[in-house]
Amino acid sequence: MLSADAGDRGGPQGSDLRGRVGALTVALARQKQALAGLAAYIAEVEELVADVFDARARTSVNRAVELHEFAAEARRYAEVERAQAARFASSAPD
Repeated sequence: MLSADAGDRGGPQGSDLRGRVGALTVALARQKQALAGLAAYIAEVEELVADVFDARARTSVNRAVELHEFAAEARRYAEVERAQAARFASSAPD
């Protein structure tokens, strides 16, 4: 609760504070939405990277095991990013 002399101290008035909180809530929701989209995009890129490593492994007998391991690691990163995307999307208010 704001004191009666909040205006005297230069502090926000009650309605102004509610407006600022509302604006920040909307901004936070937009940021979470953007982060969810970015994490989903990163997951897609990691899947493409994994596909490239797998394709390269098929043509490189000497490094096939190592390249398949890189592909598996990229897919693990993709899974982590998908989980992040879901977390950001579910925490964003409607």
